[in-house]
Amino acid sequence: MRDEKTSSHHPSPRVRLVDFWGSPAQEASAPPPEVPAPFHPLTLSFRDKALESAFLCDHAVHSLSIVRLSLFFAAVLYVLYSWLDFQFVPARAETLLLFRSAGAVFLLGVAAFS
Repeated sequence: MRDEKTSSHHPSPRVRLVDFWGSPAQEASAPPPEVPAPFHPLTLSFRDKALESAFLCDHAVHSLSIVRLSLFFAAVLYVLYSWLDFQFVPARAETLLLFRSAGAVFLLGVAAFS
């Protein structure tokens, strides 16, 4: 048996695993904790109203940045499709660009004030 001090084996540094939002993640080998949380099979909402309320608050906070980013990209794509307007209906392209721009401003406004 080798002495610990003379061993050439160095333990690897622990890597801190985090989930998508930066919370400490569980080890991959560890099974998820079994928490009985019955939910309604049709609406998929928790039967426990306090748990449902806590979940909705947490979900709203964590999904807001994704919703804002999606609205931004939707506005960009909506305006980029005006290229097709110029290709297929050049006579009305400027009018359609005005409507597309108004739609993009609306989407960006929703993202900004959310």
